[in-house]
Amino acid sequence: MSQSIEIPDHLAASLAHEAKKLGISVNDLAIRVLESECHPVPERKTGTQVADLWRAAGVIGSRSDIEDAQIEARSLRRQSENRGRG
Repeated sequence: MSQSIEIPDHLAASLAHEAKKLGISVNDLAIRVLESECHPVPERKTGTQVADLWRAAGVIGSRSDIEDAQIEARSLRRQSENRGRG
């Protein structure tokens, strides 16, 4: 789809300068900028943030039948590794 927009001269100059620096066309740079603005990459979360989210969602602590998570994880890993070995 072809689309035309009017942008201020200083912004056009900045786009041209940055595009030249990156070795791409102004059009390609404009597309990159628009894509990153319209479809931003989600911010990465730390392990603590993920654990807090899981805790809030009830995932952490949801298996009261498992006394030791590390032992359970090792057992599941062994089962997975031996799957299909009749």
